[in-house]
Amino acid sequence: VEAELRRLIAVRHENLHRIYAVKLETPVSGSPRLAILMEERPQLTLYDILADNNTIKVDRATEYIEQVLRALGAVHKADLLHRGTHERVSCSCHLRSN
Repeated sequence: VEAELRRLIAVRHENLHRIYAVKLETPVSGSPRLAILMEERPQLTLYDILADNNTIKVDRATEYIEQVLRALGAVHKADLLHRGTHERVSCSCHLRSN
């Protein structure tokens, strides 16, 4: 787990939040706790755009998908797996509404 956390901190990509520090506490009794210090999320997320627009143009949708795929590629290149990807997951994509 510690090696995976170090790889996560080392990942740098324009479409991902930068992770500054991670601390995993594993108490003798009780559940493990994970604390993550990361850059602030963007004010405009993909969820916000989808909620505010009935439709988006194909070229704009393609741009968003490409940004997400590039970010996932950076994660995979670091030998990490994403644990969930959906519109409420905040990523540092350069999102602009139509």
